[in-house]
Amino acid sequence: MFLVRIFFAFFLALSFQPRFVAQDSSAPIQPFTAHVRALEVALDYLGQPLSNAEQQKINEATGMADEAKVIADIEKVLDPYVLCLVDINAEGRVKVEPGAARPELVEGGTRIFLVKVHNRAHTADRSAARKAYDNAREVYRALIAESDPNE
Repeated sequence: MFLVRIFFAFFLALSFQPRFVAQDSSAPIQPFTAHVRALEVALDYLGQPLSNAEQQKINEATGMADEAKVIADIEKVLDPYVLCLVDINAEGRVKVEPGAARPELVEGGTRIFLVKVHNRAHTADRSAARKAYDNAREVYRALIAESDPNE
């Protein structure tokens, strides 16, 4: 069940992914902040809400007039939760780097991470994410089958 929660949180973060684009401040601000609000709700629902100070910083940022500063300030709040940075360049090549979050798990509990995506190819194809999910599910099933004492 623990691994299922991790995979669920990973793909929930993908589905609510705001376009984190600090280098490209041309992201539309209204959809960006709407995604951030949805992410706040999802984190709260999954039991790892943002702190009051972090929520206050997001609220202050969304009230600013400078859109580039809004995005940069919100990214500063969310970056400590980012486990990996995914960069999709204009040709569709994918590069993954570690994020600021330390990949430490909680024994007997749940730890939620975010995935930060720079989609420079501007593709909305989720087939790669679906394939990763299917592969992860098969690995999980194999682990359960190996550890099940009833079989």
